[in-house]
Amino acid sequence: MPKGSTKTINKNSSWGNKFIDELAIELKLTFPNIKGFFVRNLKNMKKYYIECSKSEKVQKSSAQILWSHNMPILDKIEDNIQRVWYMEQTLING
Repeated sequence: MPKGSTKTINKNSSWGNKFIDELAIELKLTFPNIKGFFVRNLKNMKKYYIECSKSEKVQKSSAQILWSHNMPILDKIEDNIQRVWYMEQTLING
């Protein structure tokens, strides 16, 4: 997604708003050959944006590991110090 897209998703998706649902449909129609524009993925992108904007250390550490590794860490661990530790361990241990 273009830079700033997750910021736009966050800004426009208030509770009860169907913005993300409609965006997922619009993206699938606009870019039929690109996969991954599911509602769940867009919500994960929003969560990633919110969590990484809170901490520069989390942002830097998360940029070094795969998306599939970031999401479980962000979902299961709330403390940013622990998140960074797990992200660094993921990078070290593959």
